[in-house]
Amino acid sequence: MKKTILALCVAAIPLVSTGAEYVTEGSWQVKKEENKMTDMTDVVAINRSPDVYMRQGIERSTSIVLRCREGKTDAYLSVDEYMGIDDPLITIRFDGGKPQKRRWSAAEGGEAAFSPKAISFIKDIS
Repeated sequence: MKKTILALCVAAIPLVSTGAEYVTEGSWQVKKEENKMTDMTDVVAINRSPDVYMRQGIERSTSIVLRCREGKTDAYLSVDEYMGIDDPLITIRFDGGKPQKRRWSAAEGGEAAFSPKAISFIKDIS
């Protein structure tokens, strides 16, 4: 019973400090926080596209999100609409290069798609 209570208490401890603010670095909004459970720095970087599009009469936007949390790196595309539960085919074009189609993993809520090779993707865009 004591182990169960201890586990519940530990699970209730916030994993990151509060109050971290996003800072603008070029076209990115970046937030860095110390993870209190791992003493590692968690980082989230968001690049919101200045281009918006209309779908069903609603203005929508797209963002690229890069995240390193607890030593795991993610890169995903976040959109303001439901893409479905199947892994979407994402078209990417770097600078003046040829557009490339890549299959990404659908997020649970259907409004994001994760790069299967986050670190390679980050290197491609840097």
